[in-house]
Amino acid sequence: MAVTLPVLLLLLDVYSLRRLGPRAGGWFGREQRPVWAEKLPFAVLSAGAGIGALIALGSFGISRARSLTELGLGGRAAVSAYSLAFYLGKTVWPVDLGPLYEFPPRVSALARPFLIAELFTLAACLVVILSLRQWPALAAVWAAYVVILLPVVGIIHNGPQLVADRYTYLSCLGWAVLAGAAAAAMWGTRGEWGARLRRASTGALVASVVTTLGFLTWGQVQVWRDSEALWTQALSASPSAQAHNHLGVMFALDGRRDEAVWQFMEVLRMWPVFPEAHISLGGVLASEGRLPEAVAHYEIALRINPRLAKAHNNMGEALARQGSPEVAIEHFRRALEIDPGFADAQDNWGSILVQQGRFTEAIEHFRRALARPRLYRGSAQSGSRSPRSRIELLLALRRGTAFCRVVLVDV
Repeated sequence: MAVTLPVLLLLLDVYSLRRLGPRAGGWFGREQRPVWAEKLPFAVLSAGAGIGALIALGSFGISRARSLTELGLGGRAAVSAYSLAFYLGKTVWPVDLGPLYEFPPRVSALARPFLIAELFTLAACLVVILSLRQWPALAAVWAAYVVILLPVVGIIHNGPQLVADRYTYLSCLGWAVLAGAAAAAMWGTRGEWGARLRRASTGALVASVVTTLGFLTWGQVQVWRDSEALWTQALSASPSAQAHNHLGVMFALDGRRDEAVWQFMEVLRMWPVFPEAHISLGGVLASEGRLPEAVAHYEIALRINPRLAKAHNNMGEALARQGSPEVAIEHFRRALEIDPGFADAQDNWGSILVQQGRFTEAIEHFRRALARPRLYRGSAQSGSRSPRSRIELLLALRRGTAFCRVVLVDV
């Protein structure tokens, strides 16, 4: 959002510095050239930051930009209008805040929430245009609000969220300045009894607003005390398959398997093609020994997205436990083709090789796994209990005496 700084500086040059525009003698005259030139360094930095962010997202594979087939122009306009209404509304009435407002499966410009937001945005634009001469500050604040939100308003949509509370921080600074200016103007009145009454009422209003915001802040801080409180609040603020999935993973890690299964089933009820939920549910079922059911969920996840390394790894684990080691190895191989640094897949592959007496190959897989110790997670999504590479390596060394000298020197 900070990449909008050059445009915001130009807005300030129009109002209230009046260095550009009709009242300043024009927009592109000789006298205005320095005004434009001084923004060039910021424009270059903003362009570099924007390009760097896009490259980084692509490099780490976390870019989830929706194509025009997924979200058409009408849908993008509806999301943008909803965003403009949402952030201003949450600033005025900051209750029911949540860490995630999930993007709906379908966006319709005629759906009730989007239609209300569209009407609000049109009305706001009309008010700004009609009051341009009388209240230019209102137009400047509205323009700054829109400009700051442009990178996240939904024109180019990226990520699982429809909107996010954190985007209010910068975008609504202008509204805070406008409100402060109005309060200062009312407070500055002097003289007759009516003016003193306005000062008293202004002071009381400001004090009550600050006090109320303080209590709301204290309450919001409690939401972040642990993961369960956070994602429970997310569900209270907005229905979310992602929040159910996070709660399910947390319950599974805590050993609360029944609660975890219920959360994952809720995810699949809301979003049947959510592959991560199938992987997570499969992990819990596998930990309970319900291997055929777990395999069925891994198969669904791979039908949705065949390039899920976690699904291939978990499928391999389940098949190995069912007595199909060669098929399991194929899944471990596929997981490592997708993610060469997936240590759990190396570890599981090595374990099967140890059981088959193929110690030389097993040692090589364990070495590769130990080279990436930070990648071990032992989560509900993998179904694994704990890293076994060091134990299995020692077992392989003890049985494969022909390799002891070489490996022990390396160790």
